[in-house]
Amino acid sequence: MIKRSPHEHGIALLLVISLLVLITAVVSEFQFSSRVDYRLATAARDSLQAEYNALSAIRVRALLIRHISRQGAMLQTAIASVAGGLGVQLPPGGFPIAQLINSIPVECSLLSMIVRAKDAPEPEQDKEGNPIGGESFFPGDCLATSRNESSMISLEGLDPNNNTTQQTIIQAMAKPLMGLKYERHFQEYDRMGQHADSALELFTAIADWQDADRQDALSPVSDEDRHYRSAKNRTKVKNAHFNSIDEIQLVYGVDDELFEILKKRFTIYGSSTGLAIASLSPARIMEETEHALLPGVDIQSYRASPEYAAALQLLQAGTSIGLSFQPLTVASFTTTVVAGTGIGAYLDVPSLNVLFTDNADLNWHTITGFGRVGDASYTIALVFHAAQGRFYHAKVE
Repeated sequence: MIKRSPHEHGIALLLVISLLVLITAVVSEFQFSSRVDYRLATAARDSLQAEYNALSAIRVRALLIRHISRQGAMLQTAIASVAGGLGVQLPPGGFPIAQLINSIPVECSLLSMIVRAKDAPEPEQDKEGNPIGGESFFPGDCLATSRNESSMISLEGLDPNNNTTQQTIIQAMAKPLMGLKYERHFQEYDRMGQHADSALELFTAIADWQDADRQDALSPVSDEDRHYRSAKNRTKVKNAHFNSIDEIQLVYGVDDELFEILKKRFTIYGSSTGLAIASLSPARIMEETEHALLPGVDIQSYRASPEYAAALQLLQAGTSIGLSFQPLTVASFTTTVVAGTGIGAYLDVPSLNVLFTDNADLNWHTITGFGRVGDASYTIALVFHAAQGRFYHAKVE
C-alpha cells in the first residue's frame, strides 16, 4: 500500500479548479473576440450599405437632372400650356427649371417604392392602396440634394482672351469684398507670409492664376510671379484652369478664412459671372443684396429695417411651389420686391443687374449624397454635368 504524503491532500481539487479557471478564461476570451468580430463585421456591413445608399440616391438624382435638362424645351412648353390654362403668365425666361430640379426629393423611402429585389413578394396595401409593412430595399436612411452651379459666380468667367472684359469682370467680382466687413482679410498675412492689399488685387491674382501669359491682368508691365517668388514657400503661377475650388487656397492673398467665404460664393464650373436669381433661396437673395448697399448704409440697420422684413416675406411667398408660383426674374425682383417694399432706398439698384442674372446653366450641378445605416454614415459630394452625363470632382466628407 502506497503511503501518501500529508502535503498531497487536495491536490486533485486544486488541479480541477485551475483547469476550470483556464477553460473559463479561454471561453471568455473566445466570446469577447467573437463579439468584437461580430461588431466589426456589422460596422463594416453598415458602412458599406451607407455608402451604397448615398451613391444610389446620387445616381437617381443625376438621372432626374439629366432627363429634365435634356427635356427642358418640352417641359417649358408643357408648363406654359398649364400656366396659360390657369391664367398664370410666365416671364420671357420661362419657368425656372433649375428650381424645379432642386425641389424634387430623392430619399430612401422613394427609392424603395420604385426598386424591389428580384422575386420579392408584392407588399401588402391598406384600403387606400398604400403599401404597408414589408422590408425596405434600402435599409437605413439616404438623401440626395443638388445645387445648380448657376447659384454661384464662376471664376471661369474671367476671360483671359479679352483684357478689357477681364478688367470689368475682375472689378465686378471684387466689389462685394470691398466693404469694411472684409477689410481685415487684406491686412492679415496668409500661410505664405503675404496678403493682398485689396479685393481688386486678390481677384487680379485669381485671374493671373488661370491665364496663359506672365503679365499682371490689370498692369501688363508687371510680372504676375513676383508675389510668389517672395513667399515663404516659393512657387509659380499655374497659368491653367482650376481643378477644384480648393486649389484657390494656393493663390496669392487667400487665407483660410477668406477661402471659406470665397468657396460659398464662387465656383469653377460654368461661365456665368452673375448669380442666377431663380436658383437662389429667398434668404440667399436678401443676403446678396447686402453687397449692393449704398455708401454709408449700415448692414445691421438694413437687416433690422421693416423694408428688409417685408422684402424677405414677399420673396418667401412668391417662390413657394404652388398654383400661384411666379418664377422670379431680375426685372420682377427690382420692380416688385425692391421698389414695392422700399428697400431700394438702401441699395444701388443698377448694380443689382450686374449681381443677378436670369440665365441659368442647367448643365453643372453639385450633388450631395448622404447615407446612414445603424451608427455608420457616409457623405459624398460630386460635380455632375447633365449634358455629358459624367461625374467630375468628388469629395468624401
